[in-house]
This record gives sequence, C-alpha cells and structure tokens, in this order.
Amino acid sequence: MSKLNLELGVVETSEADTNYPSPQLEKTLVDTIAAKVLAYTKNPTYPVIGAGSDQLLERLAFILSSPSNLHIIPQPAYFSHIEYLEKNHAKTLRFEYSLENASIDLAKKIKGLKIAGNYKNKFVWITTPNNPSGINIDIEPLLGSDVSIIVDEAYGEFSDKTPFSSSAIRYGNDNLYVLRSFSKGLGLAGIRLGYLLTQNNDIVEALRVSLPLFPASRDSLEKGIKAFNNYEEDTDKIRDIADGRRTYFMKQLKKAQQTLANSRIDLHYVQPEAITCMIWAERKSDKLDLHQFLLDNDIHVQNLRNIEGLPQDAIRVTMAEKEKTDSFMNSLHKLSGVRIAEYLKRI
Repeated sequence: MSKLNLELGVVETSEADTNYPSPQLEKTLVDTIAAKVLAYTKNPTYPVIGAGSDQLLERLAFILSSPSNLHIIPQPAYFSHIEYLEKNHAKTLRFEYSLENASIDLAKKIKGLKIAGNYKNKFVWITTPNNPSGINIDIEPLLGSDVSIIVDEAYGEFSDKTPFSSSAIRYGNDNLYVLRSFSKGLGLAGIRLGYLLTQNNDIVEALRVSLPLFPASRDSLEKGIKAFNNYEEDTDKIRDIADGRRTYFMKQLKKAQQTLANSRIDLHYVQPEAITCMIWAERKSDKLDLHQFLLDNDIHVQNLRNIEGLPQDAIRVTMAEKEKTDSFMNSLHKLSGVRIAEYLKRI
C-alpha cells in the first residue's frame, strides 16, 4: 500500500495498482500473440493491442477517414462499423448481399461495383462470423482485387477448428487487417482487450500513434498473457461448449418450427456457424413482431428491426445454456396457442 493511500484512507492497494503499466507487459502480450499466429498460419504479423477490438475499430475508422478513401460496407454489417465511419465523416458505400452463398455473392458484387469518383484507396469492412446473421464469410474470393479488407472476427474462435484455422489472417496479405477480441471466444469481456493482426507496418505505426499511451491496464495485460499461454486448451473447451449449445438449440428450434407450422406460422432462421442465430416469423402476408412477443413473455433478445440487409423484424439470439434455451423455446411454442393478431403487421 502506498504512503499516500495510507494517509488518505483509500482502499488497500498493491504496488502494481499505483504504477503505470509496464511497456514490457504489452510487448510480452504482442510477442505471445504473434508467435501463436505464426505457429498456426505460417504468416508473420504485427499485432496491435487495444482496449477491446471496438477501440481498434474506432481508431482504424479515424486514421483511414481521408476523403481520398472509400469505405465499402456490405449489409448486413456490425452497426459499430457504420457508426465509427460516419462519426469520422468517412466516405461510405453500402450494398446488400445474399445470405446464401454469401462469400461468392459478396465478392461478385464488390468487384462489380460502379464507383463514382476517384479514390486513392478502397476498404471493405466484413464481419465473420457475421454479426448479426451468424454466418461465416470467406474473404478468399476478394483477394487479388483492388480493395483492402478489414475483417472483424470477434466471434472467430467459435468457427476455428484449430487455432486461427478460420481466420482471414491465414491468407497473409499487406492489404488485410484482422481484428479479434478476448471478450467472446476467451470469455474475458471484463478485461477489455482486443488485438489487430496485419502485415502492413504503416498501419501498425499509425494505430500506435493514435492509441492512448497505455491502451490496457496492467491487470488486463497480465490476464491476456495468461489466456494466450493457455490459448489452445481454453479455446478447445469453449468451442466444445459452443458446439454443444448450438446442436441442442438447433434441435429444439426445428421442433418449435414444426409446432408453429401446424398453426400456419412460418418460423425462419439462418443456419448459424457461430454462437448466435437470426430468427424471424410470419403468417401469410403478415410479419410477426417476434421481439415484442418475447418481451411480453420476459425473454430478452436483440431486436434487428430496420437493419439494412436483414428480414424485417428479425431477432438475434445468443445460444445459452440448456435452461435458458428451454425457456426461449417454451415461449416460441406459446405462439401456437395465443391470439397473435396484436403481433402481426401487414407487409
């Protein structure tokens, strides 16, 4: 406990709490991540640490917001990408792509875009596994085009079969920027850590200048180092849990789909490849306000209403443990036995 804390009567602290984080700790985490990525992808990278991948996304939007740059946003997209770009007055171009054969359709549409004006650089922002649809998008069809690719892989560990096996960084490219998080697959949302992987040293230096002098606390860095030292074991366990939850969730969802079909309610979903599932419902020419119905049954899910590129009134569900899944499914089954007129909206 420091002398000042003793005099002020402040809660007990350690020496680590009263000193700034050591730069060596950040370097250790950076080196640990780089070594792990190299071991599994054979691609050298320059990791950059931030206070969550969101901070890195916001800083990327800031340093790339020059009027000479165009940012291409395929829809559906993670809403923060658009928010950060618009906040920095970046030039954006949006388009919708099919959720079926997404990788091929997305690449085809990007390569076929007719862009007005001359831009020095073009960046496409992609989330995979996609948030909110839950599907995987392979960026390989985009490689070799004239766009730089920013890939948000916050849920990446849920798609990996082995460490980084689904990551875009395995392709290795100077125009490729991959972001991952400690929050989802490692279950460490509270330590606020994320990292960017790239082979473009210019972007690395620009990000480091733009980021705070101490982007993460000592405690966060120490826990991040420990997590990456146990990366294989921890992600294997989490992936097993996620696979079990997804299998059970989809089995129960198909049962609910059949029950509702008997009541002439069509329940639709996108086959998930991560830990979230997008669902919507309709009856003939009417959309069903599934979000409001679930709220009335004390089930809280993310409302995706009016998000570009998604079915109207879709919801996003995070697959939880069996008890919560059962509670969600029981509410879905209730749709077959209630008067649902108040939840229907004419298309």
